[in-house]
Amino acid sequence: TDRQTDRQTDMPLRVDIRQIKAARALLRWTQADLARESCLGTATIADYERGHRETDDTQESVVRAFARFGISFSESGISHAPGMIGQRENAHGT
Repeated sequence: TDRQTDRQTDMPLRVDIRQIKAARALLRWTQADLARESCLGTATIADYERGHRETDDTQESVVRAFARFGISFSESGISHAPGMIGQRENAHGT
């Protein structure tokens, strides 16, 4: 499956909100950008980042959106695949 899991427990990885904000900053995404890429509403992303909507479905959509742009999450932070940062702008012609 595409769901990121903790390698030791095989349980779904809980991504810290600070990691989500750092990943957005790395890609220079606004909350609206993340909402569009994750097929969620902007209000859902805002609520999620405030800790009010931390459902597995929301997190999975967000994590998958970042994964398409080379971002992955671990307990120690975030990482990205070289060359993937900034592809959204090229892919959308902006």
